[in-house]
Amino acid sequence: MAKPTKHYDKWRIRWTDEAGKRHSQTFTDRKTAELALRKAELEAEERRRGLRPPELEPLTFLDASEYWRTHRALQKRSPGDDLSMLRQLEPHFGKLLLNDRAGWVIAVDQYRTQKARLNRKTVANHLTLLGCILRVAHERSARLPAADVEHLAGYWG
Repeated sequence: MAKPTKHYDKWRIRWTDEAGKRHSQTFTDRKTAELALRKAELEAEERRRGLRPPELEPLTFLDASEYWRTHRALQKRSPGDDLSMLRQLEPHFGKLLLNDRAGWVIAVDQYRTQKARLNRKTVANHLTLLGCILRVAHERSARLPAADVEHLAGYWG
């Protein structure tokens, strides 16, 4: 078992995750570093043995919209509508994490306010596409709970 090492005025820990990737982190005191090291090594071992699901990188709306653009929008008879709406949606929602439920509620409210000058039907079309993209992201990944998709769909529908 590895131990924390002194690194200037801090304590550094190093461990290898389940995929063999090396990590390091520093702490101000040795006790906290020891606890964090034990926790990281235990989590990695549990993932190696299949006792814990693998840690997934958080997905953003931009990731989901890129999938939509390449796999769904271009298969439509007139993909221009979706691509036009994506140009409106991506700057506003692009960096928002898919599993950030509270962030989505706030972002949708802000989007509605920002787009108030547009026809209500236009904004509804934008938000409908947003909901479709989130549903597809949920189907493709377990990173967005179904309850969140349904909650958000009801929120802007």
